[in-house]
Parts: sequence; structure tokens; C-alpha cells
Amino acid sequence: MGELGRLRSLGTPVRLRPIIAPRKNETRPRCANFADVLRQNYMADSTRLDPNYFDAFFPDHTFFDDLVTMLVAWHSYSFALHVAITSNNPGEYSQRSLQEWQNYIRPVKDVDYPLIAREQSTDQSLVFYPVDLLNSIMWNSRLEHIRYRYMKFDDSKGVTLVNTPDHQNIVSRIIGSSYVNYFESQSPDLEKRHPRVKQWPPELNFARHVRNGFAHHGAFKIEGNVPGQWRIWKVDQTNNGQSVMRSPSNPNGLGIGDVIRLMETYRQLLPQLELH
Repeated sequence: MGELGRLRSLGTPVRLRPIIAPRKNETRPRCANFADVLRQNYMADSTRLDPNYFDAFFPDHTFFDDLVTMLVAWHSYSFALHVAITSNNPGEYSQRSLQEWQNYIRPVKDVDYPLIAREQSTDQSLVFYPVDLLNSIMWNSRLEHIRYRYMKFDDSKGVTLVNTPDHQNIVSRIIGSSYVNYFESQSPDLEKRHPRVKQWPPELNFARHVRNGFAHHGAFKIEGNVPGQWRIWKVDQTNNGQSVMRSPSNPNGLGIGDVIRLMETYRQLLPQLELH
């Protein structure tokens, strides 16, 4: 476990200073030495909304691997949309400027290109930077963290390119598959600790209903009189058929940031249950 992971495991709220991008003429890959730079620049700080600093998820988060998969898959889909839309013009390929071609690949080359995971419950956002993640995967033998900013949501900084039902369904499946995989990986421990769902905390039952919804085409399918509650949401059988995630048909659904935070809540609550 690296130094940051050790601090994180001790409960230290690690705050990461911004990483300065290399100079224009610098040829060294930006994140080749990323972990070393972070170790030299960490600081403990409890200010969650300061946009000048970064939070990070670490491998000791049990959902870490599923979050990596989620972000890479989501970004890959977003990149494909970006290229399809920005290149969709009548001009001949040979007549397009270098700047235009560079814009096509911006999501995988621009270190400031954001992947914004909105929390519908707080109107805040988890802002990830995919180039950091991809470069860390390429240049480090082991991915040690996923850094992000937690800040006020701003529509003007978003990268949402389309908002059709088909698009929302694809995003729901991408996000939901990682969520379901994580939930199922923890289910044996959960059932061992508390096999009776009626005695689960409402937050865990909410997490269970979200899991079942993602597994049923992204819509709630709640059986039995066991409601779930978490943050601003309370769900029961009256919510059956509603999309789990925010969509044109359900503007009150979860955002991608909420799903990530729900994974975090699930991780935090599970060890607190007594063994039965």
C-alpha cells in the first residue's frame, strides 16, 4: 500500500494539491511520475468544496475496481459521441484544419477535459479527469488512486452531448453494470451478516432496490413491503417502472454521482452490521 493509501486506511482525510501540467516543450509523459508527485504534495484538509484541491478514491475502497471500469467505459462511450458529433460536417477530410482534428481527440489528450458525474441529491458534482486516469493506467504498474474534484454543478461546464432516451439507456447500462457487479461481490458478506432484508437499514434496502432496478432494464422492480431510503429518495412498490437514473421520463432519478456515492455508502454501512 502506498503512502496515500496508508493515510487513507487510517481515516486521514487526504487532500491532494493540484498537479501542474508539463510545460509546452516538455516531452516526459504527464503522469509517468504521477504517484510520486502526489506523495510529495498531499495535505490533510477537511474543506470538501475547495475547487483548488482534489479528493481521491483508493484501492482500499472495495468498489475501486468497479469504479475504474465504470469510468473507463463511460468515458469511452462519451469519447465516441464526441468524435461522431464534432466531425459531423460536410467538409472534406483533407480540407479540415489541424485544430479541428485535434479537437476530435481532445477527450483523450486534454488534461483539463472533465467527466462530470452529477449528484442529483446535492446539486454538486464529482468531476473526474479521464486523461489522468488513462495515463495512470498506461504508465503505472498499479493504479493507486482515482482523483476527482467535488464542486458545485455548472451546466456551462458539462460535456453532455445528447439527451435522448436511447442515450440515457446506454449510460444507465454502463453505470448499472459496474454497480451490480460491486453489489453482488459484497452480497455474501451482507447475507452472512444479516440475511433478513426487513431488518436491513433503509439505506441498504435502497441500495438493493437500485441493484434490482439496474438488473431489470434500469427500472425499479420492488417486490414485498420493504421500502428503501437514502438521501432525498424513498422508494417502494409505487415506484415500480420508474427509471433508476435521471432521464427524460424521470427527472428525479439518480445522477451518476449519486450512484458512485451509493456505492460508497454501501461500503461504509456493511461492516457496521452485526454478524448473525
